[in-house]
Amino acid sequence: PVCLIIDQKSQSNYKSIFRQLLACKNAEKCLCDIWNWHKSIKYTNKNNQSKNITLCNQLRHKMLLFIQAIQSYIYVDMIDPNWLLFNQQLQTVETVEQIIQFHHIFVENCNKACLLTDSNLLKIFAKLLTVCEFFTNYINEFSKTIYNQIQNEQLLKHNLKTSKNISNQQISQIFNQNDEGFFRTIIKFCQNFDNQLNIFINELKESALINNCYCKLRDRLIPFTKFILFQ
Repeated sequence: PVCLIIDQKSQSNYKSIFRQLLACKNAEKCLCDIWNWHKSIKYTNKNNQSKNITLCNQLRHKMLLFIQAIQSYIYVDMIDPNWLLFNQQLQTVETVEQIIQFHHIFVENCNKACLLTDSNLLKIFAKLLTVCEFFTNYINEFSKTIYNQIQNEQLLKHNLKTSKNISNQQISQIFNQNDEGFFRTIIKFCQNFDNQLNIFINELKESALINNCYCKLRDRLIPFTKFILFQ
């Protein structure tokens, strides 16, 4: 019976793994949606407004690179190789106990890949995902505010999908009213994300000394971190 292999503990582990993967994928999707918003706003003049949008764009880019690096480590470096190894082992098993043992090893490796076995790393990573979520929510609300004000001024007749037809001058008039508050908020998001990322990297270095599976993630993120923290 399948329940002998995938018992209650395994099912609970799979749920945790899928929940973590879904959180990463959702963060990536939200950040990509923000990228679409950035593409719809193009400025030709070199003023504070364009600099603020550039700062916002850089932060979105840093967050997206980080999430994609984590996902690449989970899928490419951990889950895929361990799944292939598990399938190879199944070709040589002779007893049910061996299947249970190999399956247990596979699930444990997947747990490690998703940072689920290290409470400190998991806690910091959750904070990073939360920062990404708050950032995307703020940008979504800010963009809605701009377009709602344009609608109220009868400059837009359709839904938000017609944002590409809005001229730079129309957006500028509304954006300038919220420019200072927008800049301060983005700066806070930048500082918060960079601080949490530094804490995550330092904790990852210590964890890699104890658990070899984190060495690949450390090697992926350290050069990446040096690049994004000094943008």
